[in-house]
Amino acid sequence: MKINLKIKITFLVLLTIGILLFNLNIADNLISFIQDASKLNFVAQSPSDGITTYFKVSLLSSLLMLLPFYFWLSLSYIKPALYDKEIKLLDKIYNISMLSIGLFLTGMSFGVIVIFQYILPYLMRFNNDMNYQLLYQSNIMIMFIFLSVIYSGLIFQTPIINYSLLKYKIIKLENLPLIRIFVLLGSMILGAVITPPDVLSQVIFTVPIYILFEVSTLIFKLNNKGGINK
Repeated sequence: MKINLKIKITFLVLLTIGILLFNLNIADNLISFIQDASKLNFVAQSPSDGITTYFKVSLLSSLLMLLPFYFWLSLSYIKPALYDKEIKLLDKIYNISMLSIGLFLTGMSFGVIVIFQYILPYLMRFNNDMNYQLLYQSNIMIMFIFLSVIYSGLIFQTPIINYSLLKYKIIKLENLPLIRIFVLLGSMILGAVITPPDVLSQVIFTVPIYILFEVSTLIFKLNNKGGINK
């Protein structure tokens, strides 16, 4: 077990170095893609803005790519010390984490489309209407786009959260009519917080959250003989 763990750690160290080098090599291409997709003119307000943005993009991209591998190593580290019952629970956690990663990537893809197709064009039109010159600091814009994409990925964790709450009876199916109202209001508020103050952008984020909630509720019902949760 110790040899296997050492091999895994060595593999992860080499993978970390490789991914860092890879992202350092493509960071300029990623920044160019963001500029082309957003149709924005980035400006540097200090001599270090360019290199700061370059390294931030490299590190953030590497972190997102490496998180699943570090999670996998953590599970591998604690697994030998667990009993059979705990190992079964760990296997369930592993399966859920794979689903979570898939949903996160789907949410990020959705966020990229929404940001470049709807949110940034809206913000640009708004600034044009205010007669502002459209020059944006590269460091701030890159972080805004990255964080918005990550928020979108987190939003797509709704099915796992809802299913877990139902499974452990924190919420019950008989209370769903009332819960639906809170979910709808909460998704609208969340959409208003992370999007510009226009109806279209809010709906674009609100609808997926609510659909994911309903889909996870339906799956729970199907997996629990009609959804009896008493």
